[in-house]
Amino acid sequence: MYGDYSFIHNGSIFPPDAIAPFIDPKFNALLVGETDSEHYFYLLLTEIEKLGLVAGFKSALAIIKEHGDTTSLNCMLMNRDYFLTVSEHDTARKPDWAPDDYYEIKYLPTPEGVLFASSGWNQPGWMTLDNHHAALVNRSSFEIEVIAI
Repeated sequence: MYGDYSFIHNGSIFPPDAIAPFIDPKFNALLVGETDSEHYFYLLLTEIEKLGLVAGFKSALAIIKEHGDTTSLNCMLMNRDYFLTVSEHDTARKPDWAPDDYYEIKYLPTPEGVLFASSGWNQPGWMTLDNHHAALVNRSSFEIEVIAI
């Protein structure tokens, strides 16, 4: 968590510090661990501060893909205005024990909000957030914009 941002990530970036040179020094100073998720989060914040939410996210993903070896960059990022869910994964690199839909993300818009779930949630009415796409939810109106990334 940083400011009004919270973040979760499912996947791996190898090596975890492959993207460290691209993180703003003010965020590097906040690193408390060596996890790929922590590096991912601070790279996102670096790029979002430079370019804005959507362009910053796209830029961070491009940096990670160029400089890291990844299985999945699936994540959720939330601030007071938006909730962003990203489906970005390599289905061929899922764990051996995992089902084929392991990295899939599903969502269900309702009048009260938008629900998101990971694999194993094949329920009627839920839509799949396609791989290489993000869902940007306005937290005030619950309007959803699906963006190719």
